[in-house]
Amino acid sequence: MTHRRLTSAQRGIWFAQQLDPTSPAFVTADVIEVEAEAGTAAARLAASVAAALADAEGLHARFGEGDDGEPWQELCPPSVSVPVVDVVDAAAAEVWMAADLTHPIDLTTGALSRQALLRHADGHLWWYQAIHHLATDAYATSLILRRAAEHHAGETTSPFGTLADLADLADLDDLDAAYATSETHDHDRTFWSAELAGLTTAPTIAAAAPPLAAIP
Repeated sequence: MTHRRLTSAQRGIWFAQQLDPTSPAFVTADVIEVEAEAGTAAARLAASVAAALADAEGLHARFGEGDDGEPWQELCPPSVSVPVVDVVDAAAAEVWMAADLTHPIDLTTGALSRQALLRHADGHLWWYQAIHHLATDAYATSLILRRAAEHHAGETTSPFGTLADLADLADLDDLDAAYATSETHDHDRTFWSAELAGLTTAPTIAAAAPPLAAIP
């Protein structure tokens, strides 16, 4: 497999995670509640989610460091699991999800997300997904949600293109490398260097920034 460089944004998250590899601080999550008929609803939704995740190239990469200390990433074959977990009510679903969020995601395995369908006997389903921030952000997550909806509706094409087109790592790498050597990059660097001049600590809206190990 081919090793690819990390983008500038990814490098920051990678090195921050290495300060405490056991911390779940960079695990992002969302949940979609679905009112569905009992029976095959969970199986159909699970298949739609799995298809959307298979489209998302960036969710199937593993990360490591070379002998020179430089981080790299490489694509892995998609391996998607969407287990169905039966719960007694919404409160139990929330407890299950909160417990899952305490677990970090191992960046070296090639599986950057955890998925589950939490099912209640009355037909309610909660689609829960936890994804490492190294692989996605809020906008990318919205694309995954939309792509799953397209698969669920039986659509084979999208007016926005496939999710794979939007998340191609080679294209993203090229764009990031081009920006790093552009006049725009130089302008941005000059601007932010001036804006941040004199700051002795990182800005934060919290009273104090806790160490990664202290973040639940």
